[in-house]
Amino acid sequence: MRTSRIAHVLEPPWLQLEPLRLGEVPIGQGTPFAYVLIAEDERPVLRLDIYPGPGCFFREKAIIWNGFVAVGLGTSAFVVSLSSGAVTRPSVDGYFSDFWSSDEVLLVVDATGLTRVGRNGDVLWRNRNLALDGVEVREVKNGVIHGRSCMDPPENWEAFALSVGTGRIVMPSS
Repeated sequence: MRTSRIAHVLEPPWLQLEPLRLGEVPIGQGTPFAYVLIAEDERPVLRLDIYPGPGCFFREKAIIWNGFVAVGLGTSAFVVSLSSGAVTRPSVDGYFSDFWSSDEVLLVVDATGLTRVGRNGDVLWRNRNLALDGVEVREVKNGVIHGRSCMDPPENWEAFALSVGTGRIVMPSS
């Protein structure tokens, strides 16, 4: 079974792995902000050195999804193919908030909206107009994403419903 975790300090055997460096890597490389460690049955297989750049940090998270590792922290998100090492970098507005995933859907949640990533790792759509400061996905059901968005922080949260296929609002959500 593949697992992923975020670490801020490296210990053996992770030091021996050649990393894949992601983000704004400084000249001379410097020390990464974080490391994402991917293991197969507890055996180290891949190390990602993350350089997210400046910005707001709300949450950090790494998940395995359909042959990819998805990493979000600060103002950055990355989707890395575990077979080829190909990297997609979905844009993040404001700050990374969360991932929502199922077998068919991967959503990158940020301060103002959602980005859907397809099964091949490509960005399918982006909706940046859901919130001023906070988006939550409650469920994805029958082709519709149900969630809520903060339109007037901190108390004014409004329900939304988006098409999974297009990212467009389909109806008021309850």
